[in-house]
Amino acid sequence: MSSSKFLDEFYENGVFHVYNRTNNKELLFRSDENKRFFLQQYKKYLGPFLDTFCWNLLPNHFHFMVRIKPYDEIYNQLQSLKQEVRTSTEEKFLKNEVNMNLLTEAEWTRFFTSYSMAFNK
Repeated sequence: MSSSKFLDEFYENGVFHVYNRTNNKELLFRSDENKRFFLQQYKKYLGPFLDTFCWNLLPNHFHFMVRIKPYDEIYNQLQSLKQEVRTSTEEKFLKNEVNMNLLTEAEWTRFFTSYSMAFNK
């Protein structure tokens, strides 16, 4: 476990409860369309890396229960992408320069960033 009492490292086949909330109880979702877009982006950015058992979207936070997919499945998925569409972290993962935890954290970050940018727009 990392130094924070709320963070753990992601690892192959690990099951995790991932949750986050907004600052100051601000709304995360203003409409059902926001929720649909959130889930669409989740599938786009995290679907190749996670099996999702359940999720809950609340007005100012969310919960996911996920399992990190097996290493070989993730490796093969990334390998099947054209090199020009892979991120630098994905490239480093394929070269064994970053581990499963760093790859997974980077994908969560991409997901959060994509939703935040669209929501703020």
